[in-house]
Amino acid sequence: MSLINKIKEFFKGKEEKSLDVPIKESSLEEVPLKLEEESKEITTSKKQLKERLYNNIKDFELKIDDVILSLEEIDISEKKEHDKIKLVVNENLNQYITYLKRTIENLKKIDLSDPEKIIHKISGILNEFRRLSHMPFEKATILVGEKLGNAKITVNSFIKEINSVFEENKKLFEKDKLFKKINILMNELKNRKYLFEEIDLELKELHNKMEGKKAECSSIKYKISKIRQSEQFNKDNIEKENNKEYIEELYRKINSIKNEINLKELSKKLHEDKKKYKLIMNYIADFKKAIKEDKELQIIEILKSEISEQTAQGLFDLQEIQQRVIELENPLFAKTDYEISSLEKELSKLDANINDIESNIARELKKKEKLHIKIDDINSEILENSKSF
Repeated sequence: MSLINKIKEFFKGKEEKSLDVPIKESSLEEVPLKLEEESKEITTSKKQLKERLYNNIKDFELKIDDVILSLEEIDISEKKEHDKIKLVVNENLNQYITYLKRTIENLKKIDLSDPEKIIHKISGILNEFRRLSHMPFEKATILVGEKLGNAKITVNSFIKEINSVFEENKKLFEKDKLFKKINILMNELKNRKYLFEEIDLELKELHNKMEGKKAECSSIKYKISKIRQSEQFNKDNIEKENNKEYIEELYRKINSIKNEINLKELSKKLHEDKKKYKLIMNYIADFKKAIKEDKELQIIEILKSEISEQTAQGLFDLQEIQQRVIELENPLFAKTDYEISSLEKELSKLDANINDIESNIARELKKKEKLHIKIDDINSEILENSKSF
């Protein structure tokens, strides 16, 4: 697939159909074609520039080779100067030649893939040469000024040429950077759109789940409604109401017996008998609970000798009351109650699930809103940068 088709795929196609909020893209229609044209132009210009730089370097290498040969042929032994001065000149001349050779070797190692980097690398190498060779040049030029002057002219001429190349191609470098920047933005735009689509799919799935859960809730509510309208539910309620009346009657009997017996007075009489005293105190604290826990109803034997014969006769009702209290420890729970309770528990779980789904939907919508803003910003940035072309 060509670059133009790839770019168009970013801005057109089926992916746009999934976006709930329309994203401005109509103004980007001209960008892909313009980028395709610029890409070809930039590629051609960079290729030509690399060839030019390669030739510049080769030409400089040849010139420096001649300069080195010329410098190496210098003989100052016959000069009428002090030997120490000639020694210093020779040492610095050789050092200068070494720096020239090192500079040529470094230039040969330059990666020629990116012309702007080539220029910066050449500039760096030449600046390093000038910094290191300045002192040897000054010391050697005392006796061999002319030939060193030619070397300096050759180096400075190359530096000037490279600077000139850089100035001539500034727009190309800027355009290349801009092109790369826009490509990065378009790749980012593509990735953001994929994320946007994924959020849409996730939202669709969440909405489907919620609809399913709501349907289950409606079904359960309908079942509960049917049970509450059933004949069995009405029968169970009548039975519970009767049972409630029976319990109230039982509690009246318990209170009646409790009121006829002065348990506090009795506890004072029997306080020395720890076992009886404890049992009486249990009845004072909670008469109903004490009846249930006093399995053998020892309270009857204790009370027989302490209360009237008429009241004592009522005590025998405690056996029946005790049995009823134990039976009524768990309230009447009809079959329809169990069914409704089970369905309501299920309904509660579904409500919790729906709340979780709603939270997830809110979170995804927030992500989608932020992503939409980012996509809009990238579109604007692409358009703004494209104007420079």
